Amino acid sequence: MSEENVSRIVQMISTAGLARARYMEAVRSAKTGDFEKAGRLMDEGDKCFGKAHEIHGEFLEAGAASLTDCGRGAEINLILIHGEDQMMCAETFRMMAAELVDVYQRLERQM
Repeated sequence: MSEENVSRIVQMISTAGLARARYMEAVRSAKTGDFEKAGRLMDEGDKCFGKAHEIHGEFLEAGAASLTDCGRGAEINLILIHGEDQMMCAETFRMMAAELVDVYQRLERQM
């Protein structure tokens, strides 16, 4: 794998990790009742996740273009797999964070 591709994958990993961190911060903000900040953090996380998703899409397109008979020729790389794992974690946490922020908002309204 080229150095440029490794660099792009590392960028994907770091932006997915940053997205997950923003979602976590959003939950903490909602827990303290700062829903405006929680919303901003969720938006920031979504932007980071979008960047990671864009990079991932580039690799999927390149992989699809390189496929030959029965999938031979597609490169499997551990760092890319790690990047995909980071994206799945961020996406899963995003869904959970959105639910938790909503729960904290409902609890706040009931008080």
